[in-house]
Amino acid sequence: MPIENGPSIFEWIVGVAIQTVTLIVVGVWTLFRTITNERKEIDRSIANVENDLRDKIAGVDANSRQTVESAQRLYSATVEAVKQELHEHVIYVERNFARRDSFYKAIDEMKKEMRDAFDRIEKRMDLENGVDKR
Repeated sequence: MPIENGPSIFEWIVGVAIQTVTLIVVGVWTLFRTITNERKEIDRSIANVENDLRDKIAGVDANSRQTVESAQRLYSATVEAVKQELHEHVIYVERNFARRDSFYKAIDEMKKEMRDAFDRIEKRMDLENGVDKR
């Protein structure tokens, strides 16, 4: 029995069905919009983290390159200094020890000549002394 001046049961069921479908559509649409907004926020967050990470990696890369270049310059300077020092020692040895070697050779020759001279003098003295004794 229909209620007077009110909707019939069929109209009432159709009304409830329409409201239910409307609520479901609005709920799904709201859920979809929320998921989309959250996804955009997550994507932004990931992009920010990626950018920060790229910047940090670039900073570390630049810092490590500077460290390597600095070490190369220091090592290069050290090697150059050692080469220069070695060159100076070679020159010193060539100048001083080569001279000393020839100096010692000259001294040895002088000693030999002086021995020979002393030997000759001794022989003469022996001869003179021997001649005087006879």
